[in-house]
Amino acid sequence: MTNLNVGNWKTIEIFRAGTHTAMAGQEISFSDEDIDNMAAAYNGYHRAGYGAPLCLGHPASNSPAYGETTGLISKNGRLFALVKPDDTLLGLVRSGHYKKVSASFYKPGDNRDHLDKILKKIEREYKV
Repeated sequence: MTNLNVGNWKTIEIFRAGTHTAMAGQEISFSDEDIDNMAAAYNGYHRAGYGAPLCLGHPASNSPAYGETTGLISKNGRLFALVKPDDTLLGLVRSGHYKKVSASFYKPGDNRDHLDKILKKIEREYKV
């Protein structure tokens, strides 16, 4: 799947199956099946009113939000997000200030057991 861009709606790759190191240093493995389940679960929660914001950097909270994530698509162990960034975020990305994408997920035991491995937010990282 390639990135799809229609107006302000964008499809971006945010994650892949494999072993990843969390910010606290814990290694967590994700299988292709986990990626499929993450997309299905997020889309179900989104239909119920939950939405992961688009953020800049790695804020402790999920704000401020610079857009919304309206759905996830899994394909061959890769996770894609359908997002609608606001004009501020679009301008910063297009100008080259933010090139990397990072996804945050709720982890098992995070006092949100119903949200295990559910997308928490998508962050753009500042170019160094």
